[in-house]
Amino acid sequence: MTENNVALDEQPVAAAKSGHRKKEKQLNLLHRPMDPRNPRDKTLRLVQLAVLVAISSVLVLLSFPLLPAVAFMEYDLADIPVLLCAFTMGTPAGLLVLAIAAAIQAFVFGHNGLIGFIMHMISSSIWVLVAGGIYSLFKRSTKGMIAGLVCGIVVVVLVMIPLNFIFIPMLMNADLSIAETAGTFWHGMFGGIAPGAYSEAAVAMHDTVEGLLWIGIVPFNLIKWTLHSVIFVILYRSLPFLRRHNA
Repeated sequence: MTENNVALDEQPVAAAKSGHRKKEKQLNLLHRPMDPRNPRDKTLRLVQLAVLVAISSVLVLLSFPLLPAVAFMEYDLADIPVLLCAFTMGTPAGLLVLAIAAAIQAFVFGHNGLIGFIMHMISSSIWVLVAGGIYSLFKRSTKGMIAGLVCGIVVVVLVMIPLNFIFIPMLMNADLSIAETAGTFWHGMFGGIAPGAYSEAAVAMHDTVEGLLWIGIVPFNLIKWTLHSVIFVILYRSLPFLRRHNA
């Protein structure tokens, strides 16, 4: 075989390698380091964040109840783009997408207003911070991802117990104050509610939430955040442009 023939044979191989590198570079675009001095990079990142905010905002409209006992608590996929953003662009970017999307959902689409915004921010921020933090701690390994998501589920479910005691009564009865709902929760947990210490409406709403806690509220949160985590893992592992490529 002559040198010319060898060169001709190597050309398709070189072209294939070059095409592969170019494709890999394109796939890696989502989470590649951004140069803050490059206007193109800044514009690209803003577009990426805006798209994720839009997707999250639209997904909240596709909500539905999971459990008949707590039909007022609805499931949606709005937090999935938030965690995708946190895992690919960093936790601050994920929290930014969460804050903007949660504000749109609460104040534009009317999903429980300020109380809905606060509950959404607290619960989803915990999930993102715990899952993303452990994932980074384990050097972005699959084990780290699973451990982070499991820990995130546990922490969110535990934190949402007092939050539901405080905020659900306020959603159901606008006349109740946070001091009343927080007080009935605290005294209900430690020593019991003294007669006459709070209004009948506050005590009644506390008893309602307490009755729903183990048959609806806790199971709902377990199912919700478990579904979130499973769907996130499927998307993250299935879409190659979301996975970090080594240089």
